[in-house]
Order: sequence, then structure tokens, then C-alpha cells
Amino acid sequence: MDKSICSFMPDKENNHNIRTLRFVYETEFKALSQPFFLKTYSVHLITEGRGILKINSLRFSLERGTLFFCFPGCTYEIEASDDFRYIYIDFIGADIVKMLENRSITVGNPICGNFSYLIDFWKTSIKRVTIHNAHFVTESVLLNTISYISTKEEEAGKSNADALVEALTEYIDIHYKDADITVQKIAERFSYSAKYVSSVFKKKMNISLNKYINQLRIQYAIRLLENNVTPVSYISTLCGFSDPLYFSKVFRRKMGMSPSAYLKNIKK
Repeated sequence: MDKSICSFMPDKENNHNIRTLRFVYETEFKALSQPFFLKTYSVHLITEGRGILKINSLRFSLERGTLFFCFPGCTYEIEASDDFRYIYIDFIGADIVKMLENRSITVGNPICGNFSYLIDFWKTSIKRVTIHNAHFVTESVLLNTISYISTKEEEAGKSNADALVEALTEYIDIHYKDADITVQKIAERFSYSAKYVSSVFKKKMNISLNKYINQLRIQYAIRLLENNVTPVSYISTLCGFSDPLYFSKVFRRKMGMSPSAYLKNIKK
């Protein structure tokens, strides 16, 4: 059974005057005139390809999963491959500077890497935008993305491995029901090798990635059984198992009985 979670809310950052202006999926990079000058803030998420971001004499590498921020009054230039793709949000707001500075995001340090796990979220969100929900959706994507970037205080007490494991667990907690989720695909999402991701996760969590995924799936299966969802083969699919027999094997190993036996006990 899942445990109840209670989180007390600290004083929130001032973000009430942030206003989003555009949410764009740019698939024709060559159509962008270079260099370009911005009058607003913007955050870009690279979805495909590689490139170099130039800010005066500074150079920054761009690749899939990179987030980079642009500031008003600055001139930028990007050199990239033909397959370079990105999504961006333009925004303004007096309090945004403080929010970004608290995360060490400045004109001289505009890059945040390894956010490829947000790509599906951005793509899904931009497809949801309508004239009626545009501000709600776009602002939620912006603030949600910034929430993944550690503040200076968080970074002071967190190693790179800690940050990676935190991101991994957040991603898996969302996608564990996907039948095609594998350690290799998870590693590719975060631009690491499967061996490294598995090692770091096991060391920090004291459980392997596969066992963690199956643990979440079995917990979900128990909830379905307790809500009288049947048959077992259907539950198997809902939980992300492509093979009902393997699902039953994992369930029995975890619970000491088959899903069918567990369901009978509930009915009794």
C-alpha cells in the first residue's frame, strides 16, 4: 500500500507577475536569422541535433535535453546541424531575474543540461494549447521546468549523483506504466550510459532500477485488485507488463501469492 504524503509549503518565490508571451516548436532552424536580438526572456529546450550557442566571446555546447536561457538586450547566435530542433517559451516579469539568479542562471551561465526527460512533457503541452488555455498551459510548463533546476542552497548540499537519482525517480514515477520502459531507454533520456545510471541508482537507492520499476507496478496492481479491476491479464497491461505470466511471477515473488489468490483473499 502507498503511504500518505504530507508536504508543508514554504514561503513561495514571487512569480505572480511572470507573463508568458509565446510557446513555439521550431522545426526549421535555418529559417532563424543569425545573430538574433531579444527584447524578452526565453527558455529553450533542445529536442534534436547539436549546436553551439554564441554570446559575445562565450561558447556553449547544445545537445538534446539542453535547456538554455536568453536575456533581453543580448545578442545571440547559434551554429547547429541541419537536424537541430528546439521548443521555446518567451516570457517577462520583474521577479524572474531573482528566480533565475537563485539558480545561478545568468547571461554568462545560461545553460542547464540533461533535461531530455522533459521533452515529452513540453511536446504534449504545446499540443494542448488553445486560445482558452494558452496562458495556463504555457506558464505551468515554464514554472514546472524551473522547479527542476536546483537553487544555490539545494546545490550546496547535493552532488551530481544525488541530482541524477532525484531526476530518475521523478521520471520513473511518471512512466513506470509504459510497457517499453527499459534501463537503456531511461539512460538515453538522460544522456548517460545504462551501466552508469544503473550503478548510481543502485548505490543511492539500495535497489536496482528494474526492481524499483516492478515495485511501483506491483503497488499499482494491488490498488487495481483492491478496486476489483479484472481480469488479471488486463491489470498486467495497465501496470506496464507485456507478459501476464511474467507479471504473475513478479507479483508472487513480491506478495507471496498469485494475483488471483490475492483477489480471492480480498473478496473473503
